[in-house]
Amino acid sequence: TERIQSKFPESQLMKTTEKPPPEVVNGPGMMIQLFMVKPSPEDIDSAFKSHPNLPANLREYRKSMINVNQFLYKRPFSKDKAVRKENEFKDLWTMDIFYITKEPFPTITDRSEIIQTTQREVTPVENAVHTIKSKNIELSKLAEQYKGSSENASPFTMVLSGTIDAAVSGGVENYKKAFLAPEYLRANPKDKKFVDELCDAFTTQLDVLSECIVVHASICPESMQQLQDHLEEKLKELKESWLGDQQKQTDAKATPKETEAEPDADASNKTIVEEGGWG
Repeated sequence: TERIQSKFPESQLMKTTEKPPPEVVNGPGMMIQLFMVKPSPEDIDSAFKSHPNLPANLREYRKSMINVNQFLYKRPFSKDKAVRKENEFKDLWTMDIFYITKEPFPTITDRSEIIQTTQREVTPVENAVHTIKSKNIELSKLAEQYKGSSENASPFTMVLSGTIDAAVSGGVENYKKAFLAPEYLRANPKDKKFVDELCDAFTTQLDVLSECIVVHASICPESMQQLQDHLEEKLKELKESWLGDQQKQTDAKATPKETEAEPDADASNKTIVEEGGWG
């Protein structure tokens, strides 16, 4: 921030990431708006960038840092503070803003003009699916990285322990209450696809955690055996809780025909495409 402001000492730093109003965009002063974006390449699964023989770290770098001209900023917002107070997951909306630059990065300069901005409103249940799937990917990568490794396993231990403890201490239950209860589908029948994806993501996470536990047991020192035993016991509890509830969740996901409704064209998931850089 200081480096950018030193280049433009007459500018004013905006304190929000919201789209500036016309009087600011068309005003005489110079305004600077700073926030972090993440690479979001469209061809992330291309054979060139995802070659199976590349080491995992290099493959990940090539996916996100080579010839990229699309970037994502996720702006969280709330629609109902009362709902958020009851269960934060149920009111976790985001506005996904994609920026397309004129030149792909890396390039000979450290900046490029934004030629297109696309906005998409993401619902709480979609965000829940994304969160669980992202965690599954992170855990799978860690299991691959530390399998048979002699390096310090502390980062692996922290993520594994944090995931299991958070799930057992209420994370999964809060997701269940928010999206897997029968009343949610009755009120939001169009979200059945995402509810199904969320259930599948939870089931996958149990499999991934089981793999991680085996890898962690093979590399953890004797001094951490008590923690290992704790994680194994908590994972067992988590499996029993989730799998024992599967039939109930399946029944809850069934959408009564009389409540089926067409998605509201003016509701969520609207995509807005604009020229230029204001998101």
